[in-house]
Amino acid sequence: MHARALNSPQMTSSASPHRRASLVDRALSDPDAPLVAIDLASVESYLLVRPLSYLAVEQDGALWCPLLSKPSSLDLDIDAARVHARRLRLPFVRPERHPAPVPTAMRIAALAAARARGALFTVRATRLAWSTGADLDRLELGAGLGDSEPDDDPEGYLRLMVEEIGVDVREAKLAAREGSEWDVELHALAGGLARLGIHAAPALRWRGKLYTGLTAISAVLADSEDSVLP
Repeated sequence: MHARALNSPQMTSSASPHRRASLVDRALSDPDAPLVAIDLASVESYLLVRPLSYLAVEQDGALWCPLLSKPSSLDLDIDAARVHARRLRLPFVRPERHPAPVPTAMRIAALAAARARGALFTVRATRLAWSTGADLDRLELGAGLGDSEPDDDPEGYLRLMVEEIGVDVREAKLAAREGSEWDVELHALAGGLARLGIHAAPALRWRGKLYTGLTAISAVLADSEDSVLP
């Protein structure tokens, strides 16, 4: 079992502290704000991310927070995960290092979340990982895909992930480094989420209540779908 925990880093680069502080502060100070905690290494995050992006919309004030956590039960039962993916008609190619953590990609996710693009980045990143088997911690090296062509742009996958969140490859690489301010931001978010009672991803705060894991969150999504039916 791989624990997705971080040791506290030292800050080595500069970003926008006031932007990041507001994300943590809002998570703590606004109990009515919908909140989603995700781990890019989690198959449960992959299975839930698209319907969650429709339920908890960042442009409407929802918060998306990356949270490095231990593997979920479905991460440890890959056959069951494959059945869930087939039921949802989702591609399923297990990344080679799964369920190992992907802290490099999670630091970029922290940057995306600070820019209200966390849901979009999570949709794109998890889809890349689980439809191709890509290693999200090697995006700048071609994602570790065995069939990559020598003439391919080695930064192509990283560019694909970050262009939609409004940053360039250089900024993403700086954010992804161990010890960067976005590494520090992951700790800040984890601490704030822990104070809310969220210790593992995926998790959802919806209408003031907390739900953790695929089963609990799927029930909320099903109820929400029923509530909009005529």
